Amino acid sequence: MLRFSLITPLACLALPLAVLAVDDKPTGSPDSAGGLQPFDRKAEPGIAPASQEGTQVLKQLGLPAGMKADLWAAEPELANPVALSVDEKGRVFVAETHQLGSSVLDIRNYMFMLEDDLACRTVEDRIAMCKKHFGEKFADLEKEEDFIRLMEDRDHDGKADFASLYARGFNHAEDGIPAGVLARQGTVWATIIPNLWRFDGTNDKGEAVTKKSLSYGYGVRFGYTGHDMHGLILGPDGRLYFSIGDRAANVQLPDGRRIENVDSGAVFRCEQDGSKLEIIHWGLRNPQELAFDDHGNLFTGDNDFDYGDTERLVYVVEGGDSGWRVGYQHPPMGKERVPWKSEQIWMSFKSSQEKYNGVPNPKVNEDLGVRPAAYLPPVSNIGDGPSGLLFDTGTGISPQFRQHFLLCHSKGSYAKSEIRAFTLKEDGASFELGETKPFLQFIHSPDLDLAPDGSVYVLDWAETMSKTAKGRIFRVYDPSVLADPLTLETKKYLEEGMHRRSLSELVKLLAHADRRVRMEAEFALAWAGPGGIGSLERAAADRALSPDARLARLGRLHAIWGLGILGRKNSEVCRSLPALLKDADSEVRAQVAKVLGDVRYGDAAGALTIRLQDDTPRVQYFAAQALGKLKAKQAVTGIIELIKQNNNKDAYLRHACVMALYGICVKREGFQPSSKQLAESAFDADMMGILNTGIKSSNEPGVGLAMTLVARRLHEEIGTLMVAGIYNDSFDKDAHKAVRLETARAITEDRAWDRLNLFEQAQHGVGMYEPIIDTLTTRTLYSWFLLRNRDGIEETGEAAQSKRAGWLASVATYKADRPEANQNRLDALTYLGEWATPQTRNRFTGLSFTFPWKPRPPDGATNALKEDWDGIMHPQQASEVRVAAIAAVRKLKADSFAPKMAAIVKDNTQPAELRLAALEALGDWQNVAALNEAITAAQESGDASLRRATLQLLPKVDAERAVTVLESTLNGDDTAAKREAMVVLGTLPAGRADALIAEQVDKLIAGKVKPTGMLEVIETAKRRENGEVKAKLQQYLQSLPQTRSAAAFPYLLAGGDTSAGKKIFFEHTAAQCMRCHKVGNKGSEVGPALDGVSTKHPREYLLEAVLFPNNNIAPGFEMTMVTTKDGKSYGGMVRKETDTEIQLSAPVPNAPVDTVKKADIQTRSPGISAMPEIMQQVLTQRELRDLVAFLASLK
Repeated sequence: MLRFSLITPLACLALPLAVLAVDDKPTGSPDSAGGLQPFDRKAEPGIAPASQEGTQVLKQLGLPAGMKADLWAAEPELANPVALSVDEKGRVFVAETHQLGSSVLDIRNYMFMLEDDLACRTVEDRIAMCKKHFGEKFADLEKEEDFIRLMEDRDHDGKADFASLYARGFNHAEDGIPAGVLARQGTVWATIIPNLWRFDGTNDKGEAVTKKSLSYGYGVRFGYTGHDMHGLILGPDGRLYFSIGDRAANVQLPDGRRIENVDSGAVFRCEQDGSKLEIIHWGLRNPQELAFDDHGNLFTGDNDFDYGDTERLVYVVEGGDSGWRVGYQHPPMGKERVPWKSEQIWMSFKSSQEKYNGVPNPKVNEDLGVRPAAYLPPVSNIGDGPSGLLFDTGTGISPQFRQHFLLCHSKGSYAKSEIRAFTLKEDGASFELGETKPFLQFIHSPDLDLAPDGSVYVLDWAETMSKTAKGRIFRVYDPSVLADPLTLETKKYLEEGMHRRSLSELVKLLAHADRRVRMEAEFALAWAGPGGIGSLERAAADRALSPDARLARLGRLHAIWGLGILGRKNSEVCRSLPALLKDADSEVRAQVAKVLGDVRYGDAAGALTIRLQDDTPRVQYFAAQALGKLKAKQAVTGIIELIKQNNNKDAYLRHACVMALYGICVKREGFQPSSKQLAESAFDADMMGILNTGIKSSNEPGVGLAMTLVARRLHEEIGTLMVAGIYNDSFDKDAHKAVRLETARAITEDRAWDRLNLFEQAQHGVGMYEPIIDTLTTRTLYSWFLLRNRDGIEETGEAAQSKRAGWLASVATYKADRPEANQNRLDALTYLGEWATPQTRNRFTGLSFTFPWKPRPPDGATNALKEDWDGIMHPQQASEVRVAAIAAVRKLKADSFAPKMAAIVKDNTQPAELRLAALEALGDWQNVAALNEAITAAQESGDASLRRATLQLLPKVDAERAVTVLESTLNGDDTAAKREAMVVLGTLPAGRADALIAEQVDKLIAGKVKPTGMLEVIETAKRRENGEVKAKLQQYLQSLPQTRSAAAFPYLLAGGDTSAGKKIFFEHTAAQCMRCHKVGNKGSEVGPALDGVSTKHPREYLLEAVLFPNNNIAPGFEMTMVTTKDGKSYGGMVRKETDTEIQLSAPVPNAPVDTVKKADIQTRSPGISAMPEIMQQVLTQRELRDLVAFLASLK
């Protein structure tokens, strides 16, 4: 599916340039007051007319050797295609969106409701939020409609000639975009938030006959566009699998239980009728397509969070947690300290993105030993924009891609997007990356699928990430493969189906070369009655099922899985399988163990326990997993022994053991305790004792850590008992540091607020405190802060509050000569400053609290700061710590500190930043005498920044004097001070202020204002109501060139704040610069790297690149399409252009170059930048100026 990585608010509106010049706030700015953005939403979708673009794109495709491509369909037959599925008849079902960005919203364009969005826990919450913020405009969200389109090539000429709207009506406010579709034997499933849909039958108009929601509750928030439901695939176990991004889910089951995973993306599975829905893997950000390999292993590509991490290939396993939480996207502590990054949760230490992309001598990601053990590492870091994914089935595509995965990388432009092929190889209980190479280049594809005839159908979204009203389907194939008898045989079997074939033929087909045929034979045997069961039993044990040893093995696996399908209804069907746990083939043993667990075949517990000592980690993994499902208490000793042997070396094997112990502990599957009374009866008492003993007393760190991870999964009160043991007994044991760290994470991350007191129990007094910037210390400090108020848990007295505030203040004073403790000090002071502020989200995870936090009196923090003030402000303390202390008392509104602040301002020996912070604090308080005293001292200071700061504060003590000083400043030589003076003038009442502002606009018109101060004059003037000021400003704006060039914006070229621009580049939620560009080692390579950009281009070029990216597309990123007068089409990257000719080629190494004479060109379509022209909408003028300043600093 398409990874919508660039937002496009109002990108389709042509705003007059003068509007940008007058308006301070950008339309749709993250800071705007609210309301639904004004798109032209229509019921009838806009679809582009037919053109030659698809043909031109076809000619520039970078194809593998020996393969060809045809244009199978193009606009206006389809538009904005997100996903596709090819059924056994070769019919193509396409998921199409027309709501993207306009009716299906992206929270980056609606930041005024970010906190509400993060707090949503149901689809109903999201709808209520829309009604709250949009009022009567809410109805506009239900105008546009999305579809599932059916397309066919009925005359078999290689092009689609029939199209219908197979399913429609997806235009409700709760609907997301159609992002997943799967077609098989007359049934079509579709993932469209908030439903998993099933359609059956097709009438003569090409429409679905029946439509049914199989489950509801997906998409509890808007989040980021594209983080939808994806990945529909049928597993070899006959179940339906699909994914969702961190728009998350809260699904009500028929039995009253809920599957509630509201903080991350996940992979789900259910039976084909929607029953037995379960979540199998979570902690994902935006997993898209899913793919099974020949051994039934499931994989997905997950997307990065756009700040120094990279995308990941995830091995999807039962109970797996990859560690992402939606709050990480908007982290309270900033993106540098968000655990996702600082604790390396995203990182693979086996394979870097460089290795995946084929870079020679790729770097290896360094393991700093800080990754939480609760989260499974990815198989590999991979390229940007992973979306569509498939695994070779055995007969199609091309022999050069046998046993390869094909993964679409959607990066916003043809130049950088591609489909990449890779292999995997087993590594312990998991996998590692093997070979990687290109499959298809110069294609912006969200999805692909393998047709029955062996060809690959590939979607083309067209250039850019926004809606294009265009779309194509290319058919990529190897002619020799299409003509191969085995391929033709596969096509015949798939088209005809299996329902009329004999049992003996079906058994033979279990070992067919194509996985699709094997699966259909497996399913047919599973539902063939007693004869089918017997056939499956014999096939599972038959090592000679095929002359080809590999296919014989695969046939046996399908027989085992077929028995598993029936075993889920009656486990006795699998009674023959335990004997195969002794089979010589390790993969047979592994899959037998897996199936025996799936069907809950209790009699296999003994044989499975023996397999814990198998010589193959995969067998050990599935044996442990199965024993947990069987709740086999007799296997606990063996599981613990396996944990010891593993000794934390294989994270996946440890995970299987954790899931085993967890399964044995929990009496009922899927049971989540909701009260202490229920909790006491929900868990096996003997197991609880074993876990407690293991956690407290084990001298094996691996055992203690594994049991800690089990405890983390035992929710609420039972988890509290486990964690208490961990903390009280392990606090002083260095060997158990990992146990303590995992406990700290569990308490502060898992909404376990009733466990916070455990930090106090573990604290041995402030005298024991040692500064260490690690997970334990930072979370301990946070627990003290949270314990100031645990409303809804238990109320604590003021004495306790003062004690905790005192601890924090003591940390801020601890050994001032130890710089490694500065971050601890800064955290402690931050918490003290926020002591009286109700919290809405967890500082580490960014997740919303599920209960209210009452405001607290500031007294505890204020008194603690007073008591330790001298130590905190000691000259040995770092300046940043002392500034943070001032910020804390300022936030607490502790004006009793006014004399101390005034003293700091007057002290010329103090650092300038400290004096400035103290002066600004005084400006917030009502102590006029202290403020006046400080202003006088600051004005006499030799520090220009301190003098400038007084300009804003003067009006508070003497308005008339302020105007006089401002006028004097405007007539002076200090450019920075003049800019500040203009800003302050804009806040003063009419009268002299208006006269001074009009005078400055006159200077602007006369060209007498330096470029660095132009914007301040414009911003100040446009906020005034004075008619003369307005007229003069309008005169100036109308004098500017009304062109798409930097000349129209001279006031944005100079005067920006480089530091502020850097922050915008790396952190601005809507601008998302580093999502596509790289500076140093941070960012992405979707767009050109920007190191040294200012040495190549002037500021005018940089500004135009930001505002009008299509004006000048960077070399290597411009794609051009031309049609000559004789009807020929050419397309590709512009390699060279002169006055008489243009040279084009595909963006692949050694691609042939087409030279076209300009005199022969009939039409030329200019290349389109992948960067949308949205910066005028998402950044203020000041932010634009700051961004240009930062870019200009990149030498």
